[in-house]
Amino acid sequence: KLQFLYFIGSVPPMRIWYALLCVLLFNNNQGNCASRCTGSVSLSPSGPDVLSCRRNGACDQCTVNCDNSHTCTIDCTAQDSCKGSTVNCPSRGDCIINCSGPTSCVGLKVNCPEQGACAVTCSSSQSCKNIDVNQKGGSGGALTVSCDSGSDVCQSSNIDCPKAAPCTLKCGVNTACKDTTLKQTGTGQAKLICTAASSCEAVKYKCSTNRNARCALECSSNNACKSTTLNCPRSLGPTGSCGVACNGPNTCTELSPKMPTGDINWATCSTSNACTSRLRSLDSSSTRPPVMTPAPRTQVPKTSAPATPAPSTPVPPTPAPSTPVPPTPAPSTPVPPTP
Repeated sequence: KLQFLYFIGSVPPMRIWYALLCVLLFNNNQGNCASRCTGSVSLSPSGPDVLSCRRNGACDQCTVNCDNSHTCTIDCTAQDSCKGSTVNCPSRGDCIINCSGPTSCVGLKVNCPEQGACAVTCSSSQSCKNIDVNQKGGSGGALTVSCDSGSDVCQSSNIDCPKAAPCTLKCGVNTACKDTTLKQTGTGQAKLICTAASSCEAVKYKCSTNRNARCALECSSNNACKSTTLNCPRSLGPTGSCGVACNGPNTCTELSPKMPTGDINWATCSTSNACTSRLRSLDSSSTRPPVMTPAPRTQVPKTSAPATPAPSTPVPPTPAPSTPVPPTPAPSTPVPPTP
C-alpha cells in the first residue's frame, strides 16, 4: 500500500490525489504517511497519538500538537525527518520522542507535559544537536533525555528540568553532550550521567538556587567530565544535596578547577586518581587521604647508638626541719650542812 502511494505521489499531477488517499487509507491519528508536513499537524483526540516521520525531511519545520489526554509518540527515523520542528506534548499524558535518523531532530523544540512523563531518545549521529527541551508549566513529570549512540548526538543542546520531578540527562558516547546546558530550577532530583570519554565535555550543569535543590553529577570514564562546570547553591538547606561521583581514573581531574564556589557538600572518589584533592576532601566515604601504592624500597637496619647519660647536677641536701628539744634539768645533789 505504501509503495503504491509513493509511486503515484512521485507524479506531479497526482500529488493532490496522493494526499487524499493518505487521509482515506490511514487513520488520522496514525501519521504514517510519507507526505511532507507543512505548517502544523494536530493529532486526533481518539488516541493513541502516533506520528511516524519515515522519509527524509518528512516532518521538518513542522508544529505537532498532541492531544491533551493521551500518550503522544513521535518517531523520527529518517535523516532530517523532524529537523527544526516543535512538539507540544499533552498536558496530562506522557510524551515519547524517538530520534533515530541522522540529524533527524536537529533544532527540535519539545514542550514537555505539565502532568506527564517526557522521554527523548537520541541514537544517531547529531540526531539531537541543538535541541531545546523544557517544561510547559506546572510541576511536570519525570524527564529523561538519552544520548547513548552516534557522534555529537546531543551537542550544544538545552535541557530545562521540571520543577518537582526527577530529571536525567544520559551521555553515553564520546562528546555526546559537549557544550550542552542542563538547568534545574526547583527541588526535583536532577542527574547528569557521563559514561564515555569526554561525553560531558564543557557541559554547564546549573543546579537550582533553591536551598533544598538536589543535584548529582556522575562521571564514569576517562575525562568524562572534562571542563564540566557544576553550579551548586551557595547555601544548602537541610534536605539540599549537590555533589559529584567520580567512578574511575581521571574522571574528575579536570572538573574542580572550573567549579564555582557553590556549596558542594559531597563527593565520592572510587580510585586514588579519580579526583582532585579538593574533591577528595569532600569524600563522605572516608576522611583519610587516598591510598597510594608505595614504591618498593630497601629496608636499612637501624643502628642504635649508645645512650649518653646527661650530666647530673648535684642537688644540695635539704635540711630537716629542727624540732626544739626542751632542756633536761640536771639532777640535784644534796649538800651536807656545815657544823
